[in-house]
Amino acid sequence: MHFSSSAATAAILLMAGTALATPVAAPSPGLSTDGPLVFSAAHDSEGGVEKRSYTGSCKDCNVYYWNNDITLECACSDKAGRTVYNQLPLTTCLRNSDGQLYWGKNGGFQGSCRQPSLNGQKYFKAECRNNAGVWALTREINLEEKIHNDNGWLVCHV
Repeated sequence: MHFSSSAATAAILLMAGTALATPVAAPSPGLSTDGPLVFSAAHDSEGGVEKRSYTGSCKDCNVYYWNNDITLECACSDKAGRTVYNQLPLTTCLRNSDGQLYWGKNGGFQGSCRQPSLNGQKYFKAECRNNAGVWALTREINLEEKIHNDNGWLVCHV
């Protein structure tokens, strides 16, 4: 099944009247499509839904450039057992400070980092520019520290 970005956005808008979550594109070629493709307009981040480790309930996670952002994409299970294909822009969670990645709300690190990679579905690193303008590989940051599966949706708590 293939959805364009605009088709996914239209589906979200039709279902909810207003989109509160990042529009979801069709899964990348590396993702399995064993279960139903579920689009949701929102998730409950007020604690009304179980929050759990994303690595224990998501599969086929990868990082890549999408919509001018460095994005984490996973196929996650919701509480009903359905598979939710979704993407989380990592700039909502990370910032670059002198060539190293740190947790920070809306950090915008993608403007000074490149070549993102994910090790073991949770250890993220990239090549980032420091204050002297030199590109260097960052230390790995464990995404599981602040990113969770909230009823099938990847959310960042920073």
